[in-house]
Amino acid sequence: MGAVIKIAEYRTLPMSEKGLVEDRQDLMNEMEDMLDNAKLESRTLNQDESKRFKDIETEIRSIDDKLEIIDRKRNSSINGKNELEFRTLSDVILPGEKVEKRAYSDNSNSNMDFGKLVKGMAGKGWSGAEREQAHYRAMQSAENNVLIPQMLADRIIDVARTKSALFGKVPVVQMDNNNLTVAVQTKDAVANFVNEGDLIPASEAVFTSVELKGKTLAIFIPVSEQLLDSAANLGNQLLYSSAAAIALALDKAMLYGKGTVEGQPVELTGISTYNSINKVTHNAAALDYDLLIKAQKACKSANIQPDNIVYSTNMAADLDMLKDTLGQYVARPKTLDCCTITESNNVNDNESYCYDSNSLLLGLHRGINIQWGYTTDQFQRIQKGLRIYLRADLGVVRPSGITQATFAKTV
Repeated sequence: MGAVIKIAEYRTLPMSEKGLVEDRQDLMNEMEDMLDNAKLESRTLNQDESKRFKDIETEIRSIDDKLEIIDRKRNSSINGKNELEFRTLSDVILPGEKVEKRAYSDNSNSNMDFGKLVKGMAGKGWSGAEREQAHYRAMQSAENNVLIPQMLADRIIDVARTKSALFGKVPVVQMDNNNLTVAVQTKDAVANFVNEGDLIPASEAVFTSVELKGKTLAIFIPVSEQLLDSAANLGNQLLYSSAAAIALALDKAMLYGKGTVEGQPVELTGISTYNSINKVTHNAAALDYDLLIKAQKACKSANIQPDNIVYSTNMAADLDMLKDTLGQYVARPKTLDCCTITESNNVNDNESYCYDSNSLLLGLHRGINIQWGYTTDQFQRIQKGLRIYLRADLGVVRPSGITQATFAKTV
């Protein structure tokens, strides 16, 4: 048998892409020269060099963003698919995509550090935090309330999406004015064959509208004066703590939120409270995969292919321990392979949710606010408090693409 010869593939870059790549390399060379010169002279970068260094980083991120768009368009044409065809809204952020953009029109926020901003707000000084100080002075209110720079706010949301079971699996749209009206599909459209000249039978209305109105989600985190004085990684710790809290709260609300409290729209309306979604019950002496298959079937019967299943950690363990009559572990049915399966302790142990991610839409207001201050108790404990709040709302845009499956144990 002859040897297999691999022929290398060579592609010529489009002129626009080639120019961007060359510009990026020139910028990288300029950065390296700047660092090499400072190293030879045994010094750090001076003020002008530091400013130029940061400007170059911003330019490189902008070029990377443009190159990513070019590459995405190329892959789209190769695969014969237009990415926009799969977006219900042109600016929606799909699961797996980042909210944070690598290039912003306001480049002053591009390298801002959350920890430096917090320390400055807490009265620990602004040394080495000129950008953070400028942002604080421009945005502060009488209550020491500041809007988090958009890049940092987006980064918190991105981390929160990676830490959640449901929030990270549905499309997100950022609301500029804390509200957004979206179309909701109530039923499938109907097509009919007709003779030429005959009237086309009128279809029932298949769309209605739902308005997303941001509900306030708030977090309070006490931070000691000692931590403010000494922690070098305060920014990252606060970012991840805030993100984890947001993920936990949104997961719970998206599943079981009551929507209103005493008639007031206080929290999200959870998908479990919608009578319009599919609801199935699996009655059996013991839990098995039939629960998930029934949930999947309900979506498919509505001509919708679900792509996600979420259930509790306890249910996951019970399913993993299923054995056949020979004592061998039971493999998960292949019909479920088309779904991403995740676990969450926010889901009731006897329930599972199977859904098409495009059947849900989460609206997030672009601004995330932070506020620092004392309470009487914290003053005595030498602590300050970080309060973070944002606004969000959930839209169920295709109820027939969501199934709540409940396991009921029979005696």
